[in-house]
Amino acid sequence: MLLAFAVGNIHAQDDFNPTNPVEPYTKYKLTTTATPFGYASGAGSYMSGDEVWVNTSAYSQDYKFLYWLKDGVRYSDAQSFYFTMPDDYVNLVAVYEYDPVDPSEPIANYTYRLYLTSNIDVACSFNISSGTKVKEDSYVTVTAYGNSGYDFVGWFENGKLVSESPSFNYLVGTDNVTLTAQYAYNPINPDEPTNNAQDDVDVSAVSAGDISEDGTIDVGDKVMLVNHYLNGSTTTLSAKVADVNNDGSIDIGDAVEIINLYLNSK
Repeated sequence: MLLAFAVGNIHAQDDFNPTNPVEPYTKYKLTTTATPFGYASGAGSYMSGDEVWVNTSAYSQDYKFLYWLKDGVRYSDAQSFYFTMPDDYVNLVAVYEYDPVDPSEPIANYTYRLYLTSNIDVACSFNISSGTKVKEDSYVTVTAYGNSGYDFVGWFENGKLVSESPSFNYLVGTDNVTLTAQYAYNPINPDEPTNNAQDDVDVSAVSAGDISEDGTIDVGDKVMLVNHYLNGSTTTLSAKVADVNNDGSIDIGDAVEIINLYLNSK
C-alpha cells in the first residue's frame, strides 16, 4: 500500500508544469534618419516607456527642417524633442527641403571671422586669436596687450578709429572684419627716470604737428587731429601744420606721427 502511494506521487510530480520563468525586459529598436540631407540622433534599443532625446540638424545651411515622420506618418514639427518609446519598433525620419540662402540677405546667427593685426608686428599681443569665428549681432571683447617700448594709439577698422581704449566691446556685423591696433614706438628706456615735472614738451621750433598752435606737440594735438578727421573737417587745418608725414593728405597717419614726435621729444 505504501509503495503504491509513492509510485502515484512520483507520477504526479512528472505531470507538474510550473510557470515559465520571467523573461528579461524586452528592448525595441528605434531608428532615426534625415532626408534628403541631414543628421539625426537618438537611434538605439530601448525598453517600453523610456524617454529618448531625439535631435536633427542639417549638413548645409541650404536645407531647412520641416517635420518628423513616425513610421511614415507626420509626427512632430519640433526639431528636437523627447520621444516616449512604445512596446514596438519605431522608425523616425527628419524631413528637410532644399532652400538655398540668398547671398544678398543676411543670415541669422551666421558666423564671421574677426582678424586682429597691429601696425607694428612686435608691438602687442591679443586676448583672442586672429581669425576667431564670431556670431553676427553679438559683442566680443577685444584687448591689445602692449609690449614695453610701445604706446597704444587706437583701434582702427578700414582706416577709421573705432576705439581709443586698448580693450573694448566690438559689435560684430555681417561680414568678416579686420581690426588694427595702432601703436607708436616709444624709445624711452622704462628703467630710466623721466622728467615728470613737465607734461608737455616744448617743440615750438617745430610747427608741423602743433594742431592746437599752443607751441607744444602733445597728445592733445593727436586727439584734435583725429576729431577733425572723423568729422570730415581736416580741410580747415593748415596743411603745413597737420600734414605731418608730408603725404599730401591729412589723416590718421598724421595722428600717429604726432604721437611719435611727442614720444621722441620726451
